[in-house]
Amino acid sequence: MFNSKRHWFYFNLILLLLLHFIPFLSVPIKWFETYFHELSHGLAAILTGGEIVNLKIRLNGSGECITRGGMAFIISFAGYSGAACFGLLFSKIYLSCKKNLVTLASLLVFISLILVTILYVRDLITFAICTFILLLIYCSMRYLKLKQKNMLGLFIAMSIIFNAIKSPLYLFDGQHRGDGARLADMTFIPEFIWIAIWFSWGALMLFYLWRSLYAKHL
Repeated sequence: MFNSKRHWFYFNLILLLLLHFIPFLSVPIKWFETYFHELSHGLAAILTGGEIVNLKIRLNGSGECITRGGMAFIISFAGYSGAACFGLLFSKIYLSCKKNLVTLASLLVFISLILVTILYVRDLITFAICTFILLLIYCSMRYLKLKQKNMLGLFIAMSIIFNAIKSPLYLFDGQHRGDGARLADMTFIPEFIWIAIWFSWGALMLFYLWRSLYAKHL
């Protein structure tokens, strides 16, 4: 069983690397990371005394979470780092192959999407994307067997980590906008430092997931 988990890991990693060069297929996968990225901003706002005003996911895979109040530093930092943590958490759950845990995780994501869509989505594109994700989760819970759920869930969870690693690199665009620019303006620490931190954090989550596959042998 341990070997099969490793095979899933390496297969998914290779597939994600290949899909990176096929935008038509890779963008829908990125929607999952964008959702958890923006959700992380929103949760950071709520946990620091603020609130979510609006959440957007665009067709190209970018997104925006408009918040009010809260601690701006934590809110800005939480996006990439939070998405990577969500990806690791769900990867570990689907690798556990525990039916009750897998069902609970899928159900919690499903419910969170419904709540976010009802409370914070105000445009048709985001509504359509959230509906697509909801349908995928519903079909997975309704029609797939446990092993198939685990394989699909692990692929999506690993795609969240993978995109949390590469997405900060898009901030090297010379336009000084986005989370890195906001943190640079707040702290006077250059934007590339924040990009490096997020990239390293995502890579660490992926490394930790890989290492956990061999933990019994270390």
